[in-house]
Parts: sequence; C-alpha cells; structure tokens
Amino acid sequence: MQSYRLIISVVASVMCILSINQIAHAAGTDPTIAWVYRDKIRMGWSPSDLSQYPLMAKAGMNAVMPREELDVRVAYDPAKADVALSKNDADIIARIRDSSRAAKQNGLHYFHCLNLAAQAQTWQTGFQDNPARYNDGKLPSPVDPVYWNRVIMNRVSRVLDLLKDQEQYALDAIIIDPEMYSLGGGLPGNPDYGKYAFETFIKETKRKMPDQNVDDVKSREAWILQQGLKGKYEEWQFDRIKGFGRALEKMVHKRRPSLILGYIIYEDKMWFHAMAAGLSTPQHPVFIG
Repeated sequence: MQSYRLIISVVASVMCILSINQIAHAAGTDPTIAWVYRDKIRMGWSPSDLSQYPLMAKAGMNAVMPREELDVRVAYDPAKADVALSKNDADIIARIRDSSRAAKQNGLHYFHCLNLAAQAQTWQTGFQDNPARYNDGKLPSPVDPVYWNRVIMNRVSRVLDLLKDQEQYALDAIIIDPEMYSLGGGLPGNPDYGKYAFETFIKETKRKMPDQNVDDVKSREAWILQQGLKGKYEEWQFDRIKGFGRALEKMVHKRRPSLILGYIIYEDKMWFHAMAAGLSTPQHPVFIG
C-alpha cells in the first residue's frame, strides 16, 4: 500500500482544527493551498440558513461545509427527469449556488460535501441495472466503478460546472461523506468476496474460473486462500479503489487545480487508506475530517 499526504482535522459541530505538520511542504510547493497552512481550517458544519454565514465569519471561522448536494438521479440521466424531479433539481442547484455565493461574500472558504448512500435515491440510482454488491449483500461493492461514477464522478462534474464562475462563487474543496445511513450499514471494511468483485479479479488478472463450486462468499474466500492469492486479491482491491480516487483527483485538478479533496469520518479500513492514496498528490495532501 502506498503512502499519502494528509490534512487531518477534528470536526465538531461548529469548528475544525487543522494539524499542519504534513502540509508545510505542499503549501510551499502549491501556493493555492497556502491559506490552509497560514490560516488553518476553522469550519462551520451544515448551517441551517444563510443568515448564519456572517455570524460564522464574525466568530472567526474561515470555512463552511453545508449539506446541499445534487440529486443523483438527475446527474446520472438528466434526459429522464420528470417535471417534479427537474424542479427539485433546480431548487437544489439554487441552494448550492446561494450557499457558495454567501460564502464568497462573507470571506468563507466553501467545502462541498456529497454522500455515498445517505439518501435512498443515491443508492437506488447507483444500483439501477447494476448488480455489484459487497459480499452479495445490500451494500455497494467498493470496487464497482459504475456506482462510483454515478454517485460521485457525475455529481462532482456538475458542481464544477455550476460553480465555475469564480468571481461569483466560492469552491475550495470537494469532500466525500462515506457513511451509508440509508442502507443501514457502514462502509465495507474487509475485502469484497461478492460475485462481481471475485469474477472481475479473475478476469483482470487473467486467471481461469475455478472448476469447483464458488457460488457464495465463503467458497470464494476459501478458494482465494487455497490458491495463496489473499495478498494479491487484497492488493488488487486496494489498487482499484485507489484508481477511483485518482480518477476524481485528475478530473478535479485539471479543471480547478486549487481544490482540496478528501472525506469526513475515518476508519482504519482498506477503503479509507486506498481512497486517501488515490486523492493525494505531492502537491495536494488529502483532507480527512
């Protein structure tokens, strides 16, 4: 597993405290994130309305992370949006732009946060015509690019479009919330032995499908162990998740080189390590809240 540069923060309801030890070199290399090193991140989380923005600035905060995110259904397939869905999408767009504009006007850095499965519509769209599941259960497979592209890549691309006028809108970071409230479970921590992950590993590593029965999670895991492939299997999954993060990093920094990328909530699990490695570059440490 590869190392990655970190911006580690402790997030409370109104404040974010930054540890700067790991960012000094990057701040010197890339002046666009020098404000983090110089000012630290003092962030307000999910204010209830725009009237709180000037109060936050007056209280000494310098950043805000609202909970306004695009509807996955429209980002995935705008052509199929009905009238009600289109109106809802327009309302969300207006709130995002209003929040970003208010941050700009009050001198606050704007952190845009989006979730993996906090709302039912998010995972339902991610699962549409897509059978990939973690251990054949109810959670998305962490090595599935379809879910990642629909839920994260498509929406981040739209946000970059919506807030591209930097004279009018603030946008300083893209932050992923990996918790899965709507599915009633946490982000998978162990290797995925689901049908999709297993068969994709066999295909991508140019191996022959086993002759023995591997129709369930236990039999697939047993086969991997019997073949002495546990290390390779876990490394393949790590690299695949890292690749998703790197694809996001490249897309974002090609369009907005100064943006910070990262996620809130940290657990000592494969996804968190692999995603941090993918999002991090020598010039851009990854934010972990």
